[in-house]
Amino acid sequence: KGGVMIDTINHRSKSQAELLKAHLERGKEITAKEALLQLGIGRLAARIHELRVDHNLPIKTRVESKGNKKWAVYSLEKGE
Repeated sequence: KGGVMIDTINHRSKSQAELLKAHLERGKEITAKEALLQLGIGRLAARIHELRVDHNLPIKTRVESKGNKKWAVYSLEKGE
């Protein structure tokens, strides 16, 4: 049963990574809040890491802040 659970988790992660990849490839930026609300991705940083390592995508991170709050904004590097 443990193997089935791991397979389910990996399958979900792959589909989330593919959703995220498609979003970024459309030239859009994304934050953790947007990822959760729009794509159902709760662990955006993990999916970003997966795309950087497994798919070799050049994803840049920009940190924005307002008051004492900070958050990351992710987007694909622009191709030359």
